[in-house]
Amino acid sequence: KEYVCLCRGRLSPGPWLIQVPLRLEESLPSARWRRRSVPVREDGGGRPARTEVRRVEHLAGPGGETLTLAELRLHTGRMHQIRAHLGGEGCPLVDDLLYGGPSYPWCRRIFLHAFRLGLDLGDGPIDVRSHLPEDLREALASLGAVSRVGYRLLGEWR
Repeated sequence: KEYVCLCRGRLSPGPWLIQVPLRLEESLPSARWRRRSVPVREDGGGRPARTEVRRVEHLAGPGGETLTLAELRLHTGRMHQIRAHLGGEGCPLVDDLLYGGPSYPWCRRIFLHAFRLGLDLGDGPIDVRSHLPEDLREALASLGAVSRVGYRLLGEWR
């Protein structure tokens, strides 16, 4: 699976791999969430998790916020893997309050979209793609690229 996301801060340019095990954490009964994934050290009891950061572009929000538009590929499928990995890198997803993400008025939900699924069931490869939903395209319309490459990547997703 491949995803496009928008996160707070500056992710390092890709490609590179986040290889940090994740452990499920249970909440207290009074919490709004029940379970979430937490990045842990190799000896911390987590399960292996690998997220490839493929393409990255740094953007500026309407209020001057530093943001990163990124394309990612999952190599494992842990619960909230992208959310936990990016939060652990200090770049949580926009509107992802569970993993420390900021909330902005120009984006009304977590900015994460699965845009490609590729698999082979034995009869040859299947490749399915999905366009960015209208509400996320509208959120991107309020952002500006900080480089020429950014205008190209941003233009691909608008």
